[in-house]
Amino acid sequence: MNKLILLGLLLGCNNKNFKLKDKPLLEAARSGNLVELRESLKHEDVNMVREDGMTALMLSAQNGYVEAIRELISAGADVNQLSPGGSTALMLAGQKGHPDAIKALIEFGANVKG
Repeated sequence: MNKLILLGLLLGCNNKNFKLKDKPLLEAARSGNLVELRESLKHEDVNMVREDGMTALMLSAQNGYVEAIRELISAGADVNQLSPGGSTALMLAGQKGHPDAIKALIEFGANVKG
């Protein structure tokens, strides 16, 4: 178990008041910040996985950031990577109701047969 998470548990913190800071690429993908995303892609692995198993592409997809999705896939993001719960970026975009993100993911080869 990650030492910071263990420390949080020992101190009695819960998810609402104890959050690990995302790496710059993951934060940029989550927030849709294209400038920071492009800069982070120069230094970070496009397929890195957050503590909860989410990738930058998954974070952008669930928030509907189409341009970020395009940037990430163009940089080599795995469009069909599964989260620990078995979801793909396409599934997350669909669950959150982002039709333009769904279209972009399918254009880039997302598996629609699940």
